[in-house]
This record gives sequence, C-alpha cells and structure tokens, in this order.
Amino acid sequence: MSEFQIFPIGREDIGAPKLVAGGVSVVLQRHEEFVIEPSAENAGSITSLDAYDTDVAFFDSLIGHESVHGPKTTALFTASDSRYGVRGYRSVETTELAIQAMADVLHDHRKDSAGRVINLCPDFYINRHVPSDEDVRPVPALRERQPDERASDVLRRTHGVLQNFVDYARVFHTHNPNRHLVIWAGTHMGVISPLVRAITGGVLEDRLPVEYGGGVVINARPDHADLQLTTRTQTVSFRLGGRAMAGVGGF
Repeated sequence: MSEFQIFPIGREDIGAPKLVAGGVSVVLQRHEEFVIEPSAENAGSITSLDAYDTDVAFFDSLIGHESVHGPKTTALFTASDSRYGVRGYRSVETTELAIQAMADVLHDHRKDSAGRVINLCPDFYINRHVPSDEDVRPVPALRERQPDERASDVLRRTHGVLQNFVDYARVFHTHNPNRHLVIWAGTHMGVISPLVRAITGGVLEDRLPVEYGGGVVINARPDHADLQLTTRTQTVSFRLGGRAMAGVGGF
C-alpha cells in the first residue's frame, strides 16, 4: 500500500512554484495526444494543442508575480526524442508549445525576454532537435519505456536525468544568482509513473495514469539538499539517492 494517496496525474498537477533566487523547478510533462495510425502521413505528431493553455497558466503565474528586485524566471526546454514509427516526435512537439507559451506570456506582461528562454538565447549553446528543426533540446534519457526495460530500469535513468538537471542548475546559478530556473522536460507516462510511485512509496510496476499534457513539478531550493515532488494533492520531500529510491539498483 502506498504511503500517500495517489490520484491520476492531470494537467492541473503542473502548478507554478514560489519564485526563489537560486531555485530550480523541473516540470515533467507527458506529451499531447498524437496520431496513432502508423500508416498516416503525420503518424506520431500531436493532434491537440491543449497543453498550450496549461503552459500559459504556469508561466503566467510565475512571470506575473515577479517583482522589480526579486528573482526572474528563466527556462530551459528539453524533451524525449522518442519517434513514433518513422515520423512524429510527440514529446518535442508538445514542448515546443511550452516555449511558445512562455514567449507569449513574457510579451503579454511586457517583460524583456532577453536571456529568459535559454534555447533561444545566443549566449548559450544548446543542441537543437535537428530531425524536426525545433529549438527543444533532445534528452535521450527521457525516452519512453523500451520493450526490454523494467520500471526500475526507467527509474534509474530518470534519477540520472534529475541529477543532471540539478547539477546544471547549480552551475547556471553561479553565473545567474537572481534567477529561478525552470527546466521543462517533455516525456512519457512510462517515465513519470515509476518516479511518482517510488517517491510516494508505491509499487513501481503499478500503472499510474497520466493525462495527455499532464505532469508533475519537482522543486529544489538553492542548497539542492532536498527535492519536493508537487501535485495538486500533495507535496513529498525526497533526496536523489535517498529513501525514495531505496531498493532500486543501489540508490
């Protein structure tokens, strides 16, 4: 039995955190609905843009609460480069909606967008997703669960991704101390579900439904000692390599 009550994860679980100078928030978002018919010309491409509204609400809450001398929001957009068949990249396409959402919110609030979207800033070197010619940074470790993988295998690589994100944030804040960094990570239900199950004490192989465009937020304060998984119903603290990962490949 899980230590915490778990509900299916939806769009409303992607809630904006409180801005903290030196803080980092990792958004793990499932891709949007997509064309499943393999023979379709646009197989694998998303068929819904609803995630855009979720993303706008997230960034509107963050950017709308910025103060003159307080921390400013900066974001890096990454995604699974999983391809459906030989065509669409559903996670990359969904994350492109998030980039557009942040850009639109900055414009609506009449905020200077220079350096806010790392993917679009010439001061940063970011690998683009070349096959789709998108600005999203591809992260292979965010790929969907493979046929030969167990949930513990997926959890192990997700743990590594989160550690890399925290390490990146630490270096970023060394040079940008008055920023709250958002790392947007487009991924899959098979990645999000085991992570939430592990953190909340559940059974890894139990299926936890994640709505298209839904997801969770993982926040870390400047010392990065503890991370917090947040959903609309709860906040659970954990450490990478700590109790939440116990019994899974030596974590």
